[in-house]
Amino acid sequence: MTARDIMTTDVQVVRDTQTVIEAAQLFRDGHFGGAPVVTEKGKLVGIVTNTDISGVLLERQLYDLLAADVTHELVEPSVKDAFVDDMAGDLIGHVMTPSPISASPDTPVAELAAMMLEHQIHRLIIVEGKNVAGMVSSMDVLKYFVHQS
Repeated sequence: MTARDIMTTDVQVVRDTQTVIEAAQLFRDGHFGGAPVVTEKGKLVGIVTNTDISGVLLERQLYDLLAADVTHELVEPSVKDAFVDDMAGDLIGHVMTPSPISASPDTPVAELAAMMLEHQIHRLIIVEGKNVAGMVSSMDVLKYFVHQS
């Protein structure tokens, strides 16, 4: 069995021109936790996960709390507002993991599992050429091995 046999082919991607907020909404609405990041031409340039997005959003919330409780007297409102606006408008390219670990559709499932363990990741992007062909999650690999026994 290979990646082609267990991969999800209907993969939702995030464009490198989308903002963190747009990606967060996409994840929430689509009920998924990670996506390949591609250019307008479909070239794979990264991967972004809920963890990446949550980190940025949490940082923003913490800043808002600190700004309201502590720094409102120390930081001019225009500086504070500009900082928060910058975070809200951050492009996904600023928080994604560039050069994600990927595999070809012909990669054996056991090799996919080894790659996930070695790199401590939960998602592998399956590529043909420079374009996303699918994605394999750690749950996909686990299901495969459970059904083999």
